[in-house]
Amino acid sequence: MHYLHSIGTTAGQLYLLSHLILLRYAASGTNQSGHFLGLEALDEPNRGRLIGILRCMQELRGQKKIAFGTIIGRLEFDPPRRIQPADSAIIEVERLAVVARGIRSDGTVVTDEMEIAYSFVTEGVAYAVDREIRRLQGKELPHQLDAHVPLYPYRAYGELIDAWVGRETSVLERILIGNAALGHRAVGITLQRACEAVRQSERPAEEVLAPIIEEGLEESKAVIEKLGEVMSTTAADPMIAAGLSAYLQLVDRASFCRRRLLAPERLLIEKPRDVEGFRRVVGNLVDAMVLQEKPKAKEDGEAELTIDWIGPGHVANDEYQVSGLAALQSAFHFNSLHHGDDGTMAPTSSIAANVCPYKGACEVKVSEDQAELCVSAPWMMFVDSKPGTSVCWYAAGVKTARRAELGATSPTTPNR
Repeated sequence: MHYLHSIGTTAGQLYLLSHLILLRYAASGTNQSGHFLGLEALDEPNRGRLIGILRCMQELRGQKKIAFGTIIGRLEFDPPRRIQPADSAIIEVERLAVVARGIRSDGTVVTDEMEIAYSFVTEGVAYAVDREIRRLQGKELPHQLDAHVPLYPYRAYGELIDAWVGRETSVLERILIGNAALGHRAVGITLQRACEAVRQSERPAEEVLAPIIEEGLEESKAVIEKLGEVMSTTAADPMIAAGLSAYLQLVDRASFCRRRLLAPERLLIEKPRDVEGFRRVVGNLVDAMVLQEKPKAKEDGEAELTIDWIGPGHVANDEYQVSGLAALQSAFHFNSLHHGDDGTMAPTSSIAANVCPYKGACEVKVSEDQAELCVSAPWMMFVDSKPGTSVCWYAAGVKTARRAELGATSPTTPNR
């Protein structure tokens, strides 16, 4: 679900565009290995741009993380408040926040403010789909479906929708309302607008929300156009250029599916589906990389994964393009490890240990010493390799972060 949202909705595409621009700003502060040296390595203009675009990304995503604990009954919500964008905002997004209140089992009242942004809505929609798939499979009793599931953001999304609509909503309504919201850069405000439209009408939610979703598809066109402009001037490396081209094709395909179906997720909850059925549905929509664990583990007890591409076959038709996509994803992953909650970027030397996302599926043969890096610091893989040396996908992504690989000119930003 998150994949479909990230490439097929306006909010997801805007976040992708912002992250690509951030990669370019950060590139001027890297060494020859692609490692970020810290904000002090940037000149003042680029430092300001980097901090500005990173903070905009965090505002698009939503910064608030809440741990309500075990709440008795349902949450109560105060009227939402609007958060105006700063005058200096690189990307203007009017945001929405709401105070939620619940009572714990010991009688303690818990109150906190939730930012209604991209992360909250995409997680909420994905959980609604996942829960319905499990319900249709009949393997869990009704009271087990929400067991051990954190209230925030998963169940809180449905409770907020119900509160704003004024009644208990169906799974399809929650999916459609979420799609309407994600189709606009002002996710929270559009979520409230979509709920109000459903509340005031007796018509089916699909009819009521279709105009809002279609407005979002028009808004998406401008973001995709800008994404194409930035991608076309980003990569100096041919493999990464191929990956960027394929990525743009994925965005176009996902937008086409959303235009035809309004909410592609609905196909997953039409009837009970097993894993293969799920893959077939997704595969009919858009090309996607699937990492799947093999039934038999490796001799050392570690799970072995296979990498498959499913989909209509519009992209990833050859190893070169697959490698470009994987390296680009690695570059995004590596860059995100540097993001601080304070809206700044830490140097690579201080980021926490992290496992390679392709661990278990990578076919590159490495020494025991390098294998240790796979689970702790994949950005150190092949760090001293010479140009032309074959490296793993993650190492290729890290090296892509260098200024020489991303192009020297700074991109313009989609301010309005």
